[in-house]
Amino acid sequence: MNETEFYRFRLKLDSRTEISFSHDKPGTLDPDVFSVSRNKAFDFTKNGATASILLARKQVLAPFAIGNTTNVDYFNQDPNPSIDRNANEFWGVAGLRVTLSPALYVDIGARHNRREFDDLIFRGFSSTFFDARANWKLTDDLMLNAVIERVIREPTTSFGLADDVKTYELRLDYRSGPWTLYAKGFLDDVRPIGDSFDFKKYNVVLGFINALDARTDLYADYAGKYVKDDVTGASYTRHSIDAGVKLKF
Repeated sequence: MNETEFYRFRLKLDSRTEISFSHDKPGTLDPDVFSVSRNKAFDFTKNGATASILLARKQVLAPFAIGNTTNVDYFNQDPNPSIDRNANEFWGVAGLRVTLSPALYVDIGARHNRREFDDLIFRGFSSTFFDARANWKLTDDLMLNAVIERVIREPTTSFGLADDVKTYELRLDYRSGPWTLYAKGFLDDVRPIGDSFDFKKYNVVLGFINALDARTDLYADYAGKYVKDDVTGASYTRHSIDAGVKLKF
């Protein structure tokens, strides 16, 4: 990060890998036709860089821009798959930060997404959407965040290349000493890219984080989800409880 009285510049490198440890049952899927829907076909690693700049950062109106480039590698795909999810992704956000008070600011802008696939049929996808987020410090211990954004995420359907997702989220954090209690609700409007489904996912998350020291956090949370397919009308609910330790290096 580089910061002066006039601007703040940040450059972040990130890497993320997801691997499925569940196994497909032998004989349940055709090895050629359905290899793209097997669990291992969804294992991926993402490596990218994000640069951001905020100008006139101490003024009421402060312009900002964010840019990202990422390579997405589905490393367990079969050779020459019928659906090739490997891709390069680019996205950018530009807008204004409006500081209404020392405790409240709002970022308002637009975001453009582009993912270029290695797939021979579906070569690429682009989207542009309103992008906004608000941060409001209600008290010294209580923070409210709101987000509206449109992003490209990894696929959640058997034959999708990726998901085009509009997200509307509210989050409340209460901090007291080493404890952080949080609650959030969000709607994901999901349009799978290359697949014929439209989903709405209603989510509620409740949880806590306890900072044992500067590098170790204990956490636990409950997540509830209601999903409805707008095409077929089918729906389902899901509940989960997670708990563990986060280590910071």
